[in-house]
Amino acid sequence: MEYGKVSLFVLPVFGFFLTWLAIHVFAKALSLHLKGERTTGFFDRWKYSKPRLTSLRAPVVLFEDKQSHLYEAVGLSKSYRGHKMYDPPKKLEYSVIYDSDNPQISAIDSFLHLWFSPLCLFAFALVPLVAATFCWIDHLSN
Repeated sequence: MEYGKVSLFVLPVFGFFLTWLAIHVFAKALSLHLKGERTTGFFDRWKYSKPRLTSLRAPVVLFEDKQSHLYEAVGLSKSYRGHKMYDPPKKLEYSVIYDSDNPQISAIDSFLHLWFSPLCLFAFALVPLVAATFCWIDHLSN
């Protein structure tokens, strides 16, 4: 099979970029997990966004740091159906993890909110890297 020089160059570059991005997001989550403070936060409201194809919402959780300052932690956006005003949250109390030096860096303390994004990025990075590997093997064998 014949592959263009562009695909032999673009696929690995794109794959390595996604890998770098996944490592960066993973390092931030790991740093927050290891040195972050944990507290309890309470559901405040939904944050709505409307991309092209679907409606998304994310929970906004209010929490206090050790100095009793109030901060927000925004969860992952999920698609939803239903009425905005009448759709209650599934839970009202959340565990929040935040950076004690900068409490604005925070996340809802769960697998989904901390680790799901880096894992998805790693999985997406494998696709162009594996495709590039097969392209190079085929290119070099000819």
